[in-house]
Amino acid sequence: MKKYMIIALLLAPLSVCAQPDAYFEGFCKAFDAFHSFFSAYRTSPGLTSDAGAAGLSGLTQQYHTLLKVYDEVSFKHRHDNLFYTVFRPGYRQALEEVEVLLEADAPLRSLKEMVRTMVRIEREGFPHTDREVEESIRLLRFAKVYRPAFFKGTLEGMLLQNQIRGLEAYIFRKYFDKVITTLKTAPVTDSLRAQVHSVMELAEASSCVSCRDSLSVVLLDFYCRTGSR
Repeated sequence: MKKYMIIALLLAPLSVCAQPDAYFEGFCKAFDAFHSFFSAYRTSPGLTSDAGAAGLSGLTQQYHTLLKVYDEVSFKHRHDNLFYTVFRPGYRQALEEVEVLLEADAPLRSLKEMVRTMVRIEREGFPHTDREVEESIRLLRFAKVYRPAFFKGTLEGMLLQNQIRGLEAYIFRKYFDKVITTLKTAPVTDSLRAQVHSVMELAEASSCVSCRDSLSVVLLDFYCRTGSR
């Protein structure tokens, strides 16, 4: 990869190489770190081991860095023909190699979709349709497989937490907030019991974990009041 970049630099005018080259140096460091974490992950006993969990967490951080650097340099040089003809192929070659490695097993494939979803939200903002919101939550929730000691407190961990919180807040406001308030205060009727059944089915079908948790707390009190289950 670096050899490819050196050839590109020799072919390009020196006056226009500095910024893409600076980006690429950071990209190469993340690429090399990705390979180190990949080796640690693949030779570990699995996700229950320290090495496996640390490797997966490191892969998340480095893959996120690779995608973010590529997004940034592509946007900055979006009108630069030299970038697209000389520098961009090096970035794409590296990313394609990384994405092949991330097809090695199910956790890595889920990691790839999780990070790509996270970067897409960073770039474009939250999705606008219920289906897209639910799918985004499902993909981001893969972070739950991480052991907190190896993932909590990282930039990626904080980004995921904020994104999941924002997406789930949308689902909660749209489908659960009003009915939960009703369950707390309204008299128990057959109509309300039917509403409870419907909202339970909705919660079970949703990817929104916080919605189910909030509903469970309210339903416990509701069933205590009604003397039923």
